[in-house]
Amino acid sequence: MEHHAKASVDSSTTIMGCSKISEDDPSTSSHASIKSKRRPKSRRLSKPLKPMTVTELEAFNKEQKKRGVVYLSWIPPFMAPSTLRNILSEFGAIGRVYLTPEDPAVFRKRKKFKKNRRKNYVNGWVEFGDKKIARSVAESLNNTPIGGSRRSRFRDDIWNIKYLKKFKWTHLTEKFAYEREIRETRIREALVAAQREDKFFRQKAELSKQLTKIEERKNKKKRKLSGDQKPENSVDSEENTRIKRQFKQKAVVKSA
Repeated sequence: MEHHAKASVDSSTTIMGCSKISEDDPSTSSHASIKSKRRPKSRRLSKPLKPMTVTELEAFNKEQKKRGVVYLSWIPPFMAPSTLRNILSEFGAIGRVYLTPEDPAVFRKRKKFKKNRRKNYVNGWVEFGDKKIARSVAESLNNTPIGGSRRSRFRDDIWNIKYLKKFKWTHLTEKFAYEREIRETRIREALVAAQREDKFFRQKAELSKQLTKIEERKNKKKRKLSGDQKPENSVDSEENTRIKRQFKQKAVVKSA
């Protein structure tokens, strides 16, 4: 209670320029709209990382070699990573967990028509602290129901889990980095191609304007030399009225 009283006295606020109100009164704190004065957060300089010693590096590499990764080819609908961690942590120590989210187009469609905003995942990777435990978990749980309490919505779903031999978490991060690099290079190539096409189109459009101006000047000079002052659009009218094709017509047959 003393701690709560000190916090309420320290965090006093104002309402629309009126007198100060503390958070001791629950009626005012719950019903009144209080605008708290937020101070700008001071930027904390990140501390430089200390280099690891040889012994620490050897211990770290030894620990990484002990770890094992399992792959889940299918995730039950709307299962969160925290739920998956809680279920698998019963068998051994869990390190890192990564689940691949579904396609954004599928999520937008479900959100629009079914009003369902929950996240859904396609597949995932789970890192165990011991690769022996990871192997035994994958062999024992594969193609078996998840189980649990009767109220659990994942009780009747089937595990699809496989142990990845000689696979470490660094391989997964390298895979994602490689895919990201490929995606970025494709985007860059598409942008360069679009810029090249736009540049080519602009050059041809400018060349076409220059050629039309040259033709107009030539026609103007010809008209001046001939002494025939015709309007500028006379050339177009002549081309439109010019007969392009001639067909021989048969003689009219006279009725007897």
